[in-house]
Amino acid sequence: MKRKKDNYLYVHAMAAVCTFLMTIGAYAQDVWKPELRGLTSAFGATTSPYAPPTKDVFVANSGPGLDTGCTYNTDPEHPLIIDILIDRFVGEVDADGFLVDPYPLIDKGIIPAVIQVLMPAYDVDFNGTSPPERDEVVFNGERLGLLSGENNRWKLNTFAVDIKTVKFPAKPAEGSAVTPVANRVQINVDMLNTRGWCTAIDWVALEIAILPQIALILQPVEGHNPIRVNNPNSNDTIDTIYQLSFFDTDCNLREDIVSFNEYPFSGPIIVPSFFGGDSPGEVTLHTKMDICPNTNNPPNVEVDWRIRDTSLEGTETWTGLEGDVTIHMPDKVGTYTVIFTYVIDGPKGIIFERKLLVTKKPPIQQAARLPATRTLYEKVTNWASGETDEDVILEKLLHGVYAFGQNSWRYGYSFDSVEKCRWEDLLAVPITCDYADCHVFSDAFAVMAQIMGIRLSQFVSLGTNAQGFITKKVKSLDSNFTGNARPFGSKDALKSYDRYTFGMHSLRVKDFTFYDVTFDGIYSSGDAFIAYNLNGKAEDANGEEYYTTVEGVKLYKREDFVYDSWYKHEYTSPSLTPSLRISQPSSVKGNAQNIQFTGNTTFHTVDKNGDGFAEALVAEVEVAILSGKYVIEGVLRKNGRLIANRPNFESTRFSDAALNEKTGIYTVLLSFSGEQIFQSGEEGPYELALNAIESKGFGSRLTVSTPAYEPTQFGELGVIIKGVNDVAVDENGDGKFDFIETTLHLEVRTVGNYIVDGSLMNNEGSTLVNVAERFSLTQGRQDLKINWTGRPLRRSGLEGPYKGDLVIVDAHRQTVDHIEFLTQPYRSSEFAALLELDGTFNAQGIDTNRNGLFDILRIEFGANLTEAGTFKVGGVLKTQTSPRVVFSKTMMTLSTGPQTLTLDFRGPLIQKLEMDGPYEVLVMLREPTTYEMLDGVRLEQKTAAYSFTDFEPLGGPPPAISPAGSSFDKGVDLDGNGLFDELHVEIDLELTTTDFYEWSARLVDVNGTEIGFDSRTATLNEGIATIHLVFDGQLIGENGVDGPYVVKGLLIYGRTGPNLVHSSTIAETQAYRASQFEGFVPVDEKKVTVCHKPRNNPKAAHSITISKNALQAHLDHGDTLGPCQ
Repeated sequence: MKRKKDNYLYVHAMAAVCTFLMTIGAYAQDVWKPELRGLTSAFGATTSPYAPPTKDVFVANSGPGLDTGCTYNTDPEHPLIIDILIDRFVGEVDADGFLVDPYPLIDKGIIPAVIQVLMPAYDVDFNGTSPPERDEVVFNGERLGLLSGENNRWKLNTFAVDIKTVKFPAKPAEGSAVTPVANRVQINVDMLNTRGWCTAIDWVALEIAILPQIALILQPVEGHNPIRVNNPNSNDTIDTIYQLSFFDTDCNLREDIVSFNEYPFSGPIIVPSFFGGDSPGEVTLHTKMDICPNTNNPPNVEVDWRIRDTSLEGTETWTGLEGDVTIHMPDKVGTYTVIFTYVIDGPKGIIFERKLLVTKKPPIQQAARLPATRTLYEKVTNWASGETDEDVILEKLLHGVYAFGQNSWRYGYSFDSVEKCRWEDLLAVPITCDYADCHVFSDAFAVMAQIMGIRLSQFVSLGTNAQGFITKKVKSLDSNFTGNARPFGSKDALKSYDRYTFGMHSLRVKDFTFYDVTFDGIYSSGDAFIAYNLNGKAEDANGEEYYTTVEGVKLYKREDFVYDSWYKHEYTSPSLTPSLRISQPSSVKGNAQNIQFTGNTTFHTVDKNGDGFAEALVAEVEVAILSGKYVIEGVLRKNGRLIANRPNFESTRFSDAALNEKTGIYTVLLSFSGEQIFQSGEEGPYELALNAIESKGFGSRLTVSTPAYEPTQFGELGVIIKGVNDVAVDENGDGKFDFIETTLHLEVRTVGNYIVDGSLMNNEGSTLVNVAERFSLTQGRQDLKINWTGRPLRRSGLEGPYKGDLVIVDAHRQTVDHIEFLTQPYRSSEFAALLELDGTFNAQGIDTNRNGLFDILRIEFGANLTEAGTFKVGGVLKTQTSPRVVFSKTMMTLSTGPQTLTLDFRGPLIQKLEMDGPYEVLVMLREPTTYEMLDGVRLEQKTAAYSFTDFEPLGGPPPAISPAGSSFDKGVDLDGNGLFDELHVEIDLELTTTDFYEWSARLVDVNGTEIGFDSRTATLNEGIATIHLVFDGQLIGENGVDGPYVVKGLLIYGRTGPNLVHSSTIAETQAYRASQFEGFVPVDEKKVTVCHKPRNNPKAAHSITISKNALQAHLDHGDTLGPCQ
């Protein structure tokens, strides 16, 4: 402790309040009492009551020049030499440590152009009796100015220093630490006297906000939905959603990936859980950073994230250049904006926004199909925005696909000469192909549902007799195709066609709800859209042939097209049913003389892919016609049973052909689906019933026999699933099942590469296990083994049988076949686990800084591992009532057998999320590189009922004293002459402790000139407290500079230890005029002339005119009053 005269340099905690009440005045000289030197402060290492600042500073708080007692200029310690070490590299330096070129760093905001040198000085009698105390401050050989202060008072002195005069360390070698460099402050005490005045310095701080440039890469690594780029020629996924990088050594940044719309990420509302049922979705993003200039010091990183228009937010912290940020997904489908704020080693932050596309569940069949493109994610999340119920989501998706198709797609009839589009083509941006049918439309809807994580099964409607049907009055998504059947006798206009005649129709089904994207319908049965079911042919009283229906409606086919190649049809109402003459399955001579079958008919099979199986049986039928339009139809039957009536398996049209030729003999080709023939199981020969229709509805008929084909010669599907069975396997003989082995029995027609993709689900349809495996299949019968890991089944706690769904996809990513099945009734406890709990558990709060608040909640539990390895061990701390969670992630190398595992959860995150206990803990083991979940377990015990207030706040406890951000000021006229004698300033502070406080601060004008200083004492209560400062109006008026004025350099401390050093502005006054205060003199009356003598070049003396207020400062520097002689 230092003291001067009869006063301590700093007030001991047990001292009387006399020091607080000491009057300020002019003292003759300081009295030196050597017995008082070297005393220790009750406040710790510092000998003033003010701890040095900790933010953006380099501090010397001990060593030569500090804590010397009150030093006179005759003492051995004089002058005071204080070295402040800087250990941060910022740029290239010269041999003396000065920056070679600081301006690029200044321009980028990495370093300031001017720094502040701060030091609390005690008992500087600046206004003492003549000659007063003048203590010179020198920094790295450059004179900064003089200390200011008052008798027996601590005052914060600040000096502005050009960054060019500051020394910095050189760049260290790679992997080496920085070698600190010293910046020297020298204080020459009492330059106008010999052993007259003394002073003391407690600490010196260089306030330098070093804010390096940050390059950053942000990548989804866990829990995310993969998104493919929109380029149709690329299979690349969006693996990086934000990237800034340095492109030179001058810290210039390049914006590699910053577009908000082009680089989104995606996550699900819920995910299948190891712990039974579904868990809330979350996406982990990995951050990699680079810092310029790189100091080799690992930075402290704090990342705040929040999702706009939701209550979701979180904070992650780490030390180093890499770390993870886990984002909790919203509970509704939609497009969201996530705002990230990265703060690295201080206040400077990177703030950016990313687009988040939220689905219901993780997408299905990501292995079988390429990940969906960004555009598809945007469509589904837009169409189902705001929804969470699966049924409603499917309804919104159906309407969305239908509306999109109305504006973009054509309902194709024949694909012989025109390419049939794939669903990828229909949904591409821009659309590359628009010609398809209900199968492809239905595929597009199913894919959109799969992006949402909803699995749909295919359902094909053929009519009750599998011969086709007439729909109800509906409209397809092709707005130009309103129908191909109209009421009999109605005017032949496009709008009169209000129904469709199809041979088949493709739907999707989930839980006995049928979805029809072609007609925008949702049905309770697969034939709800059908009005009339075809069941044969007949001839009316006029000899005209028509289709019969179960419901009694007659359907007449015409030879003209209503749209594209769709034939016109006319239908009667059920009440208009004349007597019928049924067609016979034999050769019949037609009534019309304009077209006749010649009887020459040949057959051949078509094997386009060369796999040895015919995709179609083609009949070459010879007909003789007069000029005109005709339709030739054909149906294959065997003993009255339908064998084939469509040109291919997925066609909605019937096997027919059109003729519009001159008189002559022609050969017409009729194609019949090879898959229909195969699935009939009937051996040939088959009867081909031919019918020729002319413009008036009359025609010829002929029935001929095909060769004796075997149905096994035919087939369109590359692979057929013949059956499935399953068995549980104990691979290591420990008495527990490691997996379920499913055997798929296949009939392979087409050699090639295939993917088998599927899921095991519970009774509610929630996925428990997914599989995706690639196989190279050879022709013939073969079995495939598919293994489902047993750990998720064990953790689910759900008993079998489990619902299985397996899909086979070919190399073109088209579904070939699928099967749904039930496993055997396994028990979840029969399956093995990687991690078995032994029941031991301990949870305790850890207070690392001994302030009574927990920095860590440590969970220790006993476990037995069945496999050794290195794992990414994660923990989730949660409560029953809050969706918010805290994560713990660490790498562990574990051996087999019993052991104790430890997870540390950060207390500040618990406190910020306001999570009250008791807490439950989920533990997850993942593969370190792929993040694949290997096992997960819920600990059996819960923690004690902690309150979130038991934990340390983020950033540490609140400071004992902090500015509240508000102030008040007013001018006071004491003598009633209309001029202010005093300026009163009130400043609000937030205090954590009721105490007796002393404070001081200075008043500064807009030019940075100090025009007042005041110090006061009072007892202040915790909470918001107000301190008062009174500044001399005479000095303000004499200074002659208009306001607003600022209060800076606040020092405040309480007798029990709370203190604050606030060097920057803490209050700003109103815009007073200097003329409102006493002492103001007009400008022309305030000037004096002095002879200015530069210290480094006295011969260059010259006369200057200055303000009277600046006279003393010039005299102190050696200038003389009056012009030079």
